[in-house]
Amino acid sequence: MRGTHRDIHLRSAFVGGVVAALAVMTLPAVAAEVGDALRLGQTNTVAAPTVLKGPVGSANLRVVNTNPGGSPLSLFAEPGNPPLKVNSNTKVAKLNADRVDGLSPNQMLRVAHAATNNVDEAIFGGGSSADVLTVTVDAPRPGFIVMNAMVDGFGFGTVFDSYACRLTVDDVFVTGTLIASQVSSSGGEHTLNTEENCSTTGVQAVTSGTHTVDFEVLARESVSLSRASMWALYVPFDGQGKKP
Repeated sequence: MRGTHRDIHLRSAFVGGVVAALAVMTLPAVAAEVGDALRLGQTNTVAAPTVLKGPVGSANLRVVNTNPGGSPLSLFAEPGNPPLKVNSNTKVAKLNADRVDGLSPNQMLRVAHAATNNVDEAIFGGGSSADVLTVTVDAPRPGFIVMNAMVDGFGFGTVFDSYACRLTVDDVFVTGTLIASQVSSSGGEHTLNTEENCSTTGVQAVTSGTHTVDFEVLARESVSLSRASMWALYVPFDGQGKKP
C-alpha cells in the first residue's frame, strides 16, 4: 500500500536526523579557546590562564630545541609589560642578565685609579704648578664623574710653606676642589707638621666619551711632594639620560 503524504514526510525527517547525527559523530572536533587540548605545530588561542601543576621531583616542564640555531623558549610581551614574572629571590645559576634598569653592563659604573709612594717632585714656589696624577674615564653615556685625590707635601722654609691642590676634568677646573695646605720645617709658636697632606674631592657632569682627570698641585713657596693617590668614578644618569 502506498503511504500517505504524511508518512513520507515523517520518514524523510527521520532519515535526515540520523544522517545529521552520523555526520556530527564522524567530523573532527573543532578546538575551543578554553579547555581544549594543546595543539602542537599550531597557534593556540586561549582566554584564560593555563596552569601546569604537580609534585614532580624535577622541572614540571622541559623544552628542548635540537636545532643548533634555535632557542628553546621565546617570551613576548606588550610594550610596557614584563615578559616574565617570578615569586622567588633565589639566584638562578647560569642565568645572565644583560640589562639592569635598562642599562647594559658597559653603561654602568666605571672606576679609574692611580697612586704612587713617591711623586719625586718639588715645586719651587712662585705660583708654579705640576700634574701629580692623571687618569682617564670612559663614559658610554652622559653622567657624573666623582673624584677624590690626596698628596703629602713637605716644607722647605723656616716658617710656613703653603701649597694647594685641585682637580680638573678635560683641563677645566672642577669648582669647589681647590684646597690649600701649609707645612713648616721649623719649630716655634705656630708649629705645624713638617708633613701635611692636601686632599680634595669633586663631582663633574660629563657627556659621553673619554675624559681626562688631572690632580694638580700649585705652590706659593717651595714644597716637596711624596705619596699621592686618586680615583675617579663614572656614574650614569637615570634611564632617560637625565640628571637625577
